[in-house]
Amino acid sequence: MGEPFALAFVVLLVGVPIYLIASWAYRDGESRGKSGWLVILLVFSGPPVGLFAWLTLRPEVVSRPPMRSRPIVGPGTAYEASTSRIVDVAREKGSLLR
Repeated sequence: MGEPFALAFVVLLVGVPIYLIASWAYRDGESRGKSGWLVILLVFSGPPVGLFAWLTLRPEVVSRPPMRSRPIVGPGTAYEASTSRIVDVAREKGSLLR
């Protein structure tokens, strides 16, 4: 009767820290311009050695502009109203206020 609880306890005791370390390694690698999966492999290749190698050799954080779902269209932007394909299509369909 106690075996399932012991197994669940061991899974939680081992699985949760592994999940937390792996998610941190993935996010840290992606934020620094490296593949998150490769960073996870490095960190878990030899727990003390791989983790120490990543912590000492990791590059600086890469700053990226925020992702946008659509371009900003308007005067003074890279997408001027007269040259934007989005605006042209919208005008053809009559969906823009004039």
